[in-house]
Amino acid sequence: MTTSPEPTEEPPAAEDPALDPEPSTPAAPGGGTATVDVVTTYYGWNTTSAAVEVGAYAATVESDGVCTLTLTGPGGTVTAQGSALADASSTSCGELSVPGTQLSSGSWQAVVGYSSPRSRGTSAAVTVEVP
Repeated sequence: MTTSPEPTEEPPAAEDPALDPEPSTPAAPGGGTATVDVVTTYYGWNTTSAAVEVGAYAATVESDGVCTLTLTGPGGTVTAQGSALADASSTSCGELSVPGTQLSSGSWQAVVGYSSPRSRGTSAAVTVEVP
């Protein structure tokens, strides 16, 4: 006489960590925002576009952040904003620029800030000369 094997329950499948990745920036204690480094990659006056141009990135990987360039100088304070774009190991601010028509000649301090619902940070100031 032949018997059929009894149906057995399969153990629950282990969760695939790739389907539920850890956040790239740990939450700050107390539920606030984490502080991340912001690094200026290039800056200066572009004679072709007649604008101050600054590139930067935030040391986190997020897709919903905003970068803000703040220029402080002889004419006061001017800002420019742009959406940040996540890449493999950081979040790029791309190129942030302020047209020369909004600036007076002289030395301007440029600072890039990054903010998202989870993190924020500010770059070190760099000096840009506007002709």
